Amino acid sequence: MNEENIVKKVCSEFNITQAELGRQLDVPSSTVSTWASSKIPKMAQVALELMLENRRKDKILNSIKEAKKAINSI
Repeated sequence: MNEENIVKKVCSEFNITQAELGRQLDVPSSTVSTWASSKIPKMAQVALELMLENRRKDKILNSIKEAKKAINSI
């Protein structure tokens, strides 16, 4: 199974470029580019996984808030 590279997944999820991701992580864009095309260091992998997890949780929280608003309007 060919899983999408986590760098590409994060950039896609946040709708940002690799250069923007590099700025957020305080690393050169060339480093992010290397991660996107080869093995990624464990600490970077963890950071990117946490970014995706936080994004998923934000979406869930926003859905709950919207549902609460809908219920309160009834």
